Amino acid sequence: MFQTKRMDIFGFIEQAWKLGLDGVEINIIPDHNLHPEFGVLDGDDPVYLARVKEAIQFRNLYCELDARLTDEVSLTRAINIAKGIGADVIRTYINVNEFDPALMKKAITDVKKIVPLLRKNRIKLAIENHEDETADEIIAVVKGVDSIWVGAHCDVGNTHDGVGRTRRSR
Repeated sequence: MFQTKRMDIFGFIEQAWKLGLDGVEINIIPDHNLHPEFGVLDGDDPVYLARVKEAIQFRNLYCELDARLTDEVSLTRAINIAKGIGADVIRTYINVNEFDPALMKKAITDVKKIVPLLRKNRIKLAIENHEDETADEIIAVVKGVDSIWVGAHCDVGNTHDGVGRTRRSR
């Protein structure tokens, strides 16, 4: 609905509430016909984010944020948006398009840098297997970060075998 411009974030929140859902997951990943930096949101202006938060809270919904990448800049932006809309969980993934073992190692260092910001804002980071990572690889990153503010998110819809590897083989 967002990509066809038949619904905006406020219509999405309203529709989730009308359907009797408990919450919304808001995607800030750029895609076809979405904002090039903020996905389904129109930006990161604090007044705008406060309006989104108010719409969510008015309907007594929980909110999670859907992001990508684990570099410090991307995660800091995601944390600030999550804080602005009242999300207490950010789901992100490490690799985009193809698996990079170096990026997996770098993710540990990068995520450790933002743990204080997660803790300060009481937001948890869920690192997802995104097509190419195995559960063991995601767990290794989570263990490497070693923080109660960082955990794993296993999305079986992103895999053929339920634990990883759709594009590369072992």
